[in-house]
Amino acid sequence: MKILTLEDVISILKDPFKTLVVEPMGASVYIANQCNDWSVIEEVSLNDGVRTWLTECEEQKIIFYAGFEPTDDPFNIVLPHFFDIWRDVYETEQPEIGKTRAAEMGLIE
Repeated sequence: MKILTLEDVISILKDPFKTLVVEPMGASVYIANQCNDWSVIEEVSLNDGVRTWLTECEEQKIIFYAGFEPTDDPFNIVLPHFFDIWRDVYETEQPEIGKTRAAEMGLIE
């Protein structure tokens, strides 16, 4: 199983058609297609440093994190959640400090 680097994760987050799907209380992580339906591209692994980075970015509202209910669950996990950069399609607005930090980190332009 491929172990993603921080550079891999940033590349996935910046891709408008991909996202990282995670099981909050487990180890399952997937690169997923998030167009009209959710589909698995690849099951992957994250090292502790990347997991910590994702959690810290989510807590600081630098990246978006939310649960979802796919119509058919291709992930076969309990309570799937996903990480993504903050996009206009999400119902909640990103705080200004989060936007500033995301821009400083090169996640958004």
